[in-house]
Amino acid sequence: MVLFVTVAVALGACGASSDDTAEESAPVTVVRTTPATTPTTVPTDEPVLTTGPTKEPESTTASTNGPESTTTITVPATPSEIVITAPGLYPEGLTYDPVNDRFIVGSLLGGQLLAVSDDGSITAVAESPGSNLTGVEADAARNRLLVAVTGLPFGTAQLSVHDLTSGEQLELVDFASVQPDDRRFANGIAVDDVGNIYVTDTGAGVIYVVDSSFAPSVFAENAAFEPDRTGPTASGLNGIVHVDGVLIVGHAPTGQLFRVPLSDPSQATVLPTGVDGMRIDGLHVSDDGSTLAVVSNFGSIHLFESTDGWSTVAEVGRFDVGDSFPTSVTDRDGTFFVLLSHQNQISDPPVEVFEIVPVLVD
Repeated sequence: MVLFVTVAVALGACGASSDDTAEESAPVTVVRTTPATTPTTVPTDEPVLTTGPTKEPESTTASTNGPESTTTITVPATPSEIVITAPGLYPEGLTYDPVNDRFIVGSLLGGQLLAVSDDGSITAVAESPGSNLTGVEADAARNRLLVAVTGLPFGTAQLSVHDLTSGEQLELVDFASVQPDDRRFANGIAVDDVGNIYVTDTGAGVIYVVDSSFAPSVFAENAAFEPDRTGPTASGLNGIVHVDGVLIVGHAPTGQLFRVPLSDPSQATVLPTGVDGMRIDGLHVSDDGSTLAVVSNFGSIHLFESTDGWSTVAEVGRFDVGDSFPTSVTDRDGTFFVLLSHQNQISDPPVEVFEIVPVLVD
């Protein structure tokens, strides 16, 4: 979140969406036939699964002289747009929960934590952990939902940890115990391979780490992380991801990415992107670790890849979403999805409709 506002907004109740159903591409059904006896040689050029409105069902068969068993796998259709009708929701964080096959969003101004279905219907995931939510991250490997809780304009930086399925709050970590700066503002969340949790603090200009016992500490601080405080509030560190033993962190006012080694966070360096004019918000790495998606509030999502352990990156795609103030991006079944928050249209009466759309790049 990089547009910080102090404004009185009449927040409507977050009801489920109307009967307007998002258009979807047809599901892809994959039929796999495998022998019950010793398999014969199977070609190695098996088709790659894709989804799309013109995609025909695919099947692969391994033939033998013996009996065969058949397994049918249906790959969910990719919606062209998920429309959330919830007046005043102004969602900020987005994550995909693969355990329960749902998107989850957190509300910046209302504090709601909601599951979103492909038809736009919404249900509460848990009781609100706070009035202002920013980053949300599903840690499926440990069945945890991680939520950054903050305050507007500043002063609160907390991490709320929930059971991913039940929504039960397991822990509430308050970073005030390790950061005396009263301009605290918890924002992005990342998890490393062993389960340590990293949280950016936009206002204080630091990165926290929370260990397996939920003990917090300041993991990294650097003069380059300082927020821009020339306005009535500030903007600074925002989205964060972990990949290949490093943290990649976005800095909103400069449009820079930082590379922070887990082995020595004091050695943080700028990761040049070759892209000017980004106002960086959410980051997400694809499930296979090959592609980094970077959201710019100015209406674009940039895709980067690296061939040297994320010491350098190259832009490989760009997706424009117009004047919709995108904030967060996640990955479902190999497709990135971006949240259109419309936070540049905070008003009374409030905005009623928000969208989650797939990132489509040729």
